[in-house]
Amino acid sequence: MLDPTARVDLGWLQEPDRKGIIGVRLNLVRTASAFDYDAWPATLAAVEKMGWHIELRSEAEYLPEILPQLTRHREKIVIDHFVPEFPTHCVGCEI
Repeated sequence: MLDPTARVDLGWLQEPDRKGIIGVRLNLVRTASAFDYDAWPATLAAVEKMGWHIELRSEAEYLPEILPQLTRHREKIVIDHFVPEFPTHCVGCEI
């Protein structure tokens, strides 16, 4: 679990990388309405530097708000396949 306010230690992230970890999950279920990208820049920049993807888990209704924040700065975003009613009309969505 990553804390967006904690100092990011790339050395700490290298251990899971060596073990085959290739991404992190932002589990925003029940908290998506409060997501603020600006609270996460150091953590997400470290994830990007590792070449990992971000798996996003959120209620579908919040994807149009969250995805533009993430896709503006990140290349590898995966939407959790359990998200019901995936919106096809939001910026950053591609099916």
